[in-house]
Amino acid sequence: MTTQIGSGGPEAPRPPEVEEWRDKKGYLWLMGLIAPTALVVMLPLIWGMNQLGWHAAAQVPLWIGPILLYVLLPLLDLRFGPDGQNPPDEVTDRLENDKYYR
Repeated sequence: MTTQIGSGGPEAPRPPEVEEWRDKKGYLWLMGLIAPTALVVMLPLIWGMNQLGWHAAAQVPLWIGPILLYVLLPLLDLRFGPDGQNPPDEVTDRLENDKYYR
């Protein structure tokens, strides 16, 4: 005699599936590497401009950082506003133990 479980008859009610939370912006943390990388790239560029006698042009890249920090980033913050996508409380313990979020 073979028994088929789940065939025919009423099935037991299943609990609603909990959607697995996934950080959609997790890889944006890599954008934090832009500033140190820009420093490593720009210093030889500025040195080369000074060696070629372009002293006025060599000062322009030095103003990019303050313009980004004090003008562009506050304007972007006003434009996009608060994030509002915090992880649910059920996932907080798992995120605290994840090495990526430490």
